[in-house]
Amino acid sequence: MAVERRTTEGIAEKVGRALVEGAFLNPDQLKASKAKAQATGKRLTEVLLADQVVTPETLATVLSFQLNVPVVELRQFRIQPEAVALVPEEVARERGVLPLSLEGDVLRVAMEDPQDVQLVDTLAALTHKRIKPVLPLRGGLREAIDANYKSTSRMAEELSQIVAAPGAPPPREVRVAPGPPRLESEAVA
Repeated sequence: MAVERRTTEGIAEKVGRALVEGAFLNPDQLKASKAKAQATGKRLTEVLLADQVVTPETLATVLSFQLNVPVVELRQFRIQPEAVALVPEEVARERGVLPLSLEGDVLRVAMEDPQDVQLVDTLAALTHKRIKPVLPLRGGLREAIDANYKSTSRMAEELSQIVAAPGAPPPREVRVAPGPPRLESEAVA
């Protein structure tokens, strides 16, 4: 199964240089963010966002150009249910991915780190599709995952909370009698 791979060597350097060259941050901010990333074991991009040195939109745009990965606005993207069905909810939540569309044997997947080759390989093995990573613009990936994966257990829990709410009427059973249409209902004890 062919998988589109991204090189991870020097990406942080390229992104940092592009952010400085584009005047999104100054060399001192980049140096401080790199030091913090190294000290904390976090990626440079995580530090830049957490410290609000750059906006998610700016970072996504720069990463898109550096990695040659498209950017998508999840709030406006029409997500295909058949794509979502290819990746189990547990995997999507644990790995922070959202399948967006299926075109032939190519599955387009939104992910925060499109250079995570191991994750791309895992998704390819799981779905038997070629994986095309995309970057979510303005974040919102977790919210989009929540909106597209509503687990059965969570729906049942929400339904039972509605039914058990104080003042809620007891569940009713509807019976249809033979003959002309006539509905009878009675409370279920």
